[in-house]
Amino acid sequence: MDLVITVCDDATEACPHFPNTRWQVHWNFPDPSQITGSEEVRLEAFRYIRDLIVTKINRFPAHNPSPFLDQLHTASQIDEKALR
Repeated sequence: MDLVITVCDDATEACPHFPNTRWQVHWNFPDPSQITGSEEVRLEAFRYIRDLIVTKINRFPAHNPSPFLDQLHTASQIDEKALR
C-alpha cells in the first residue's frame, strides 16, 4: 500500500503498522460513536463525520498524487507536533 490513513485517535493507537507502506498518516476526526442522544441525533453525527471525510478525500489530486503524498505526510507530522 502506498498510503494508510487512520481517522480517529482510537484507530491510530490500535491500527497496526504496515511495514511496506510508503506513508501512514492520521486525520483526527471526532468519533461519532461517542455521541449520545436520540437515534436521529446519532445518525446526524455519523453523517456529518462521513461528509467531513469525503470532503478531505475529494481534495486528493486526480493526477500524479506522489508530490501530494509528500506534502500530506509533512503536514501530518507538523499537526502531530502541534498537538503535543
